[in-house]
Amino acid sequence: MNQFNVAYVNLKKANWLNEKNIQLCSLALSRADLKSADFVDALKDATKDDFVYLDPPMLLDTKENTGLDFDKFESKDILRLLECCKDLDKRGVMWLMTCNAAIKEAFSDSHFKCMKFNLTRKNLGFIIKNY
Repeated sequence: MNQFNVAYVNLKKANWLNEKNIQLCSLALSRADLKSADFVDALKDATKDDFVYLDPPMLLDTKENTGLDFDKFESKDILRLLECCKDLDKRGVMWLMTCNAAIKEAFSDSHFKCMKFNLTRKNLGFIIKNY
């Protein structure tokens, strides 16, 4: 139970869960370069022609939709993430990241744009981007 990082969604009201959208997602992903690696390694070859979406682990105030091992993503990793995003920005790579308050706080002194959203019923999430 709770083995995947899936946000709360009311499937009875989900009008996007249909064959046409699944086929469109499949088509889009067939052209994507998906990697499973440390984020620094995965992004070292990104170019200005790429768009990078980042979704680092979010430490929530509640265990509402977790069950994942977030202990491996620590404060030092947040600082590595900030440096990585600054590097992407310098190289002209467009990126967008969803994150929690702890990561947003680390980015607060940067020039990146930030917006908030409801991550769960009890937690705010943030979108940070460089464009």
